[in-house]
Order: sequence, then C-alpha cells, then structure tokens
Amino acid sequence: MKTGCKATQHKVILTVDPDTQNHLISEVDNNIYGPNGTVDLNLFYDKNTRELGLKFHYHDQDWLFIEQQESFMFLFDDGYIVSLSPSGEIHTNIIEGDPPDIIEEWGQVPWTGLMIEKVLQEKLIGVRINGNIRYKEYDQGIAELQRKWKKMLSEYPEMIEHRL
Repeated sequence: MKTGCKATQHKVILTVDPDTQNHLISEVDNNIYGPNGTVDLNLFYDKNTRELGLKFHYHDQDWLFIEQQESFMFLFDDGYIVSLSPSGEIHTNIIEGDPPDIIEEWGQVPWTGLMIEKVLQEKLIGVRINGNIRYKEYDQGIAELQRKWKKMLSEYPEMIEHRL
C-alpha cells in the first residue's frame, strides 16, 4: 500500500450572474480544517465591478456568530496579521443530523492590497475567525489554501491590477 500527500486539484469556475450580468471568476472547494469542521475560503473576482474578495462558508458543530468587524485574521510567518471584515449580510443555517447538527455561516470578505501582497510574499501559517462569544483557529490545510490563491492570482492578473 502506498501512502503520501497529494495536492488537491484547483477548481475555478467562470460564470455570468443572471441578475446583474456580471462576469465572475471564483474558486470552489478551497478549504481549511479544524477539529469539528471546515471553512471554505474561495477567492472570487467580479470582472465588471473589479471587486476581489473571499466567499467564506463555515461548517462546524458549534455556533461561531461571526463578527461583522475584523472577524477574519490571517497570520503570516513574519508575525504580521491582516484583519478583514465581512461585507454585507452574514447568513446562517443549521443542517439537522443524527447528532451532531452542523452549523453553517457564510458571506463575503473583501480583499485589500495588503492582503494580496502578504499572500504573494509571505507564508500564511494560520487563520483565526472571531465570533461574538468565541473564536476558532485553523492551521490545517493552510499551505494548500495559499498555494491555490497564488495560482489563481497568477492565472488572472487582472485581479491584482491597481491594488498593489
């Protein structure tokens, strides 16, 4: 039996929003792991509005009640922390199961020029997501997450034009 690590395929989709006719580029299935769940952090870009950000989707056994301000903290190996805030509504849902139930929270987080610079130049070592009563830190799958972000930014350079 052969064992080892294998990089997961990077999936990017190109779509047109039926309501706005905006052309969207977005990742799917780019996630990090914790002891009881995952967080999808999929980079997206709207070609019409030039909006760049992350679509986040938290799946876990515990409510986090993601905060509106500076709830996503990206920790880099040079000691720098980039804190980002969701824009718009943070949606919630419970998927009922034969214990445990799964909690979902999702929305969008805009990216800054500083975040792009750090992702391209430094090693990401962790992500902390702050809720109103607790926080969760993730460090599993971080290298793969960053590898996929770098790949997407290099394949679609219009995402970073005018931001650095």
